[in-house]
Order: sequence, then structure tokens, then C-alpha cells
Amino acid sequence: EVETGELLRRQEVPMATEDFVLALSSRWDRAAAGYDDGTVAIWDIETSQELARWAEHDAGIRGLTFSPDDALLASTSGDGQVRVWDAESTLASGSGQAAYAFESANSSQAGRTFFDGTGANLAVVFENDVEYWNLAQTSGPQLTLEGHRNNVFHVAFHPQESMMATGSGDGTVKVWDQLSGQELFTLSGHKGFAGRVGFSPDGKRLASSSSDGVLRVWNTQRRSGGEIATLPTGSNEFDLKLSLDEREYALGSVKGPAEIRDLATGELLLTLPGAPDTGVYRVSYHPDGRRIATGGEDGMVRIWDVDSGELLRAFSAHSGGYSGGLFTGVLDLAYSPDGEFLATVGSDQLGRVWDAETGAELLVLAGHTAGLHSVAISPDGRRIATTSDVNDTTVKVWDAQSGEEIFSLGPNPGRAWGVSFSPDNRMLATAGQGGYIRLWDMATGELAVEMTGQSRTIGSAVFTHDGRRLLTGGGESISVWDVESGTELVNLAETNAFRVALSQDGRRLYAVAAVPQDVIAAVRVIALPLEDAVALAKSRLTRSLSEAECLQYLHLEQCP
Repeated sequence: EVETGELLRRQEVPMATEDFVLALSSRWDRAAAGYDDGTVAIWDIETSQELARWAEHDAGIRGLTFSPDDALLASTSGDGQVRVWDAESTLASGSGQAAYAFESANSSQAGRTFFDGTGANLAVVFENDVEYWNLAQTSGPQLTLEGHRNNVFHVAFHPQESMMATGSGDGTVKVWDQLSGQELFTLSGHKGFAGRVGFSPDGKRLASSSSDGVLRVWNTQRRSGGEIATLPTGSNEFDLKLSLDEREYALGSVKGPAEIRDLATGELLLTLPGAPDTGVYRVSYHPDGRRIATGGEDGMVRIWDVDSGELLRAFSAHSGGYSGGLFTGVLDLAYSPDGEFLATVGSDQLGRVWDAETGAELLVLAGHTAGLHSVAISPDGRRIATTSDVNDTTVKVWDAQSGEEIFSLGPNPGRAWGVSFSPDNRMLATAGQGGYIRLWDMATGELAVEMTGQSRTIGSAVFTHDGRRLLTGGGESISVWDVESGTELVNLAETNAFRVALSQDGRRLYAVAAVPQDVIAAVRVIALPLEDAVALAKSRLTRSLSEAECLQYLHLEQCP
């Protein structure tokens, strides 16, 4: 009983062995068992009586399932055969009566089977792949779904639309178009096997359970974001900042100089180098828009004239140690909102505050016990937040005038790459290794909201200008969160987007990958509001949809 948790009935059925595949009928009045010798049996659960038994397969049973109306029972075996039995005839005769029989196209051993909601189609799992068969046309599979990097454990079908979901040992859930076999999107976030998946009755949500002990509920609605443009970059980008007039963007690099590029075209305007063969990791525009600071592997901070590319000033800031297991020198830097000072953090476990005009050192922020990663300054300029590496994993908040430590937040589940203050200075967002996202109350230093993202690592966390939403970019996706509830509102894109920046009008999100692996280096420009994405789609229409396309993509019963 769901309301009370009371056990209503317990029935023991003598299956005769502990090693078998089990399937229950939709009405829970029948149980089918498949054994390693190729035998299949059907039992009456109410009476514990065996109703039928047969052995038609030449190897052990691997998959067994009833159709939604219990009229059919499908079985798969190590012999590569897929057999679908007529349940009524089988029960009447006491032995298996085949309605359909065919051989799989896949050379690997057939596994579990899953009927769609109509009972007319059958999904058969073969290790990493899934064959989708129409039972009326068994000369070959209608579709073959390929893309998982580990065994597929479960398949679920959308109750209304032509979508199906698969859960895999690679930790992902993939959603596919049931008509074309196209992969629609991948849901990443589980730290273990994605063992079970299931759509809600209205199809708007998809639940997945995992060996990591977490049940996730995903939004299956079409993306509200739309990619406006893809701008070229160099490679191995590490940082992304927009100029104040939003005519340019600056990129930090893992292995080379920083760059300034035209925001409309992606054209390279300036190259900002460090020492030869070193990475210039981070960039920060001065509030006047005429200067930009860079810092990186050689431990130097350099101040450049944005218009001419002239080097105005350079000074040594951090040396020694490592952060993130790979990086040394200056790991991040940020100008104060009034442009009076520049804060830097480095692999030497220290934060430092410098006079923005002279480069004179004003403060040393000492207290972390590991190399630092990121720095953020509150909008009122009164506080500085710094994040540190593993073996520390704390986030510290400092007084920007005195250098006194105000809060030590953590330890956290892993190093924090992303850190930012809310526009009203009342919250601090931190996000990082393992996909965690935390919001801290800056009045008390207490944890206010905790979230888990879809990426294994979150690289940046940025508040929208009204402070109501949080945008996170990570190794696998970009997400939009409601700050008050901690709820993920939409996953904008499944892409390596380690750094994100928001336009001043809040309508465009810029994202760039970091340390890309099999990722084309590019800055992605994404429309955030739904109306912008719709306008973008309409502007790209070159013809009307055909009747078939309208039904497939708009999911309407009657096309306009």
C-alpha cells in the first residue's frame, strides 16, 4: 500500500533455482522465468502453480518481458535468437507457441528486451547497442542505436511522443528519436551506472537511478536555448571575458598567449603573450575598458593597452607550487569594480592585492594550505573570495581593505573552479570538482542551498543580473538554476563549456571549452530567453514543414 507502506501480500513461487531471469505481467498475476538451460516457464502468482514450460532456445535466457497488454512474451538468448510467444496460446497448450521468431543482426549476445507502449515494437539490448524491431517486419531491425561507451542496462519509451531513453554503465542517459534513431540529447551527471530509466505518465520528466545511490529527475522538454553563433578561437582555452562595450572578447590559454577577438566575427585582434612556451591562463578587463590584465604560468601579471596592444606594466606575483595538479604561477586575477585594485591568486597558496595603477602590493591573503584556483570580488568591492585545491578545498572570504579572513567555507567535495558573488552581495556561489554547486549566505557564512550539476566538473558559476538565476558551465553541459529553490530550470547544451560569460542585457550567454578533449575550439553564443530562441528558429526557416515533418518535430495531431 503506497499510502501507508503496509505489505498487502507476500506470495512464494517455487522457481526451483536462484539463477533465473524474471518478468512480471502488467497485472502482476503471472510471472515468467527464464533459465540458463534455455527453458522458459510461466507461473500463476496467486496459486503458485506452474502454467507452462518449454525449451526452444539453445542457450541460456538473457532477456524476458511481457508486452503492455500481456498478450505477448518476448525472450532472448545467448543463441542470438529473439522469440515472441503468444501468451494465450502458450497458456492453453502448456508449452511455448511462437508468434514471431527472428535472429538478431548484432553479433554480440542478446540481452534484455523491452516492448514499447503499443506492444508492436521491441527493443533488444546488445552490450553497448540497442536494436529496435518492428514485429510486423522482422527481416531486419528498424533502427540500431549506437553511442553508449558501456553496457546498456535499461530502455524506456515516452508515453506520447516518439522518444525512447536508455541508461548505461557509462553513467549517462541518452534520449533518442524513435522514428529516425537520432540521439536527441545526453543526460550526464551520474557517478555510477545508470541502471534504470522511466518517463513520467505525462512524459515531461524522466527519472534515472544509479549505483551512485542518487535518483535524478530530468526535464525532457525541448531546449529553450538556441545557439546564435559559433565563433572561432585558438585552442586549449582556459578563460573567457567580455569587454565592457561587448565589441570584443578575451581568451586565456592553457598553452599559449592570451587573445582578444572581435565579438561579431571572431577575428583575432591582439595577442597577449607571457614568457615563451608558457600559458597565459587568465584575463580581466579594467572597468574603464581601456586596459586588460593577464596572468599565467610564468607567475607574472601584465597590464596591456587594449587598443594598441602596448605592454604598460609587468610584475612578478606568484611562484612555486602547483594547483589543479597541472598549473603553476598566477591562476586567476580580477579588477575591483571601481578599478582601484587588482586581486590575484596563485599556486603558492596565497592571494595578493595590488594597486591597479602602480602595481604595488597592498595585501597578502594567507591561510589556504594548497594552491589557489579562482578569485572573485564582491560588487561593492568590500570582499574577496578565493578557492583552493584538494587537501584544502575551502573557499575563503576576506575583507578587501584589511586582508582579514571573514569566513572559511567548507571543506567542499572537491576543488572549486567557479566562484562569484550575487549582484546584491548577499550570496556567494561556488562550484567545482565532482559537479557540486553551493550557495553561501554572506551574512552568516552558512550553506544556504546545495545542488548537483549534470557535469562531472563545474568550471564557472555566474549569477544573472537580477540575482534570481545561476548559470553554470561544466565539462559536459550548461545549466540554468533557480537560486531560491536550487532547482535546475533547463539544461541549455550538452557541450564542454568550462567558462561562461553573460551579456549585460542578460540575453546572450557566451561559453568556451577548457582543456578540450575531442572538442572543436569555439566560443558558443547561446540565446537565453525562450522568445529569442523562437525568433532565431523562425529567422532560419527556408520553407514550410511537410506534413510528415510537422508530425515528427512539432508533435501535433493536426499540422497548421
